[in-house]
Amino acid sequence: MRAYIQVHGLGKVFFSPIDVFLPSGSIVQPDIIFISSERLSIIQNRIEGIPDLCVEVVSPTGAERDRIVKRQLYAENGVREYWIIDDESKSVEVLTLDGTDYAPAGYFLTREDNADTVRSVLLPEFALSCAQVFRDTLCPTPSTSSAHGIPGRVQQRHPPKCTTESPLPQTE
Repeated sequence: MRAYIQVHGLGKVFFSPIDVFLPSGSIVQPDIIFISSERLSIIQNRIEGIPDLCVEVVSPTGAERDRIVKRQLYAENGVREYWIIDDESKSVEVLTLDGTDYAPAGYFLTREDNADTVRSVLLPEFALSCAQVFRDTLCPTPSTSSAHGIPGRVQQRHPPKCTTESPLPQTE
């Protein structure tokens, strides 16, 4: 996703940990954030405003928070698209904002013999194999460079256990 967005000049992608201060006053740290070029002004020393796309990787202990609490919070604050990545089911659920709630836009699976192609409503020309989502998203490379292109932030991320050799870059 990051490479696609960079090549097409569509905005910026950020990776956790980075604070997002939503208009409601809530502070969240989505796993992946996309902010379109038109909205880059919300990027200061932190993100103050509404990202266009938030991605959450469901943890076994945080499934309810990602599927219910954050879904409602992101919808109420106007996040246009929300992806829920579930490692257990090897699925990606894509939701798009419809008023003040999300409508399903796609449910994509990785199976032993095949993988669906994940598609975004927000980025209609973007397509990615669901298998690639799990290879890249769940196996990031740690970085100690300036986090996400925001001056003064140093990232200290420890990746989860991985079985792949395809790391996902951490910074813009």
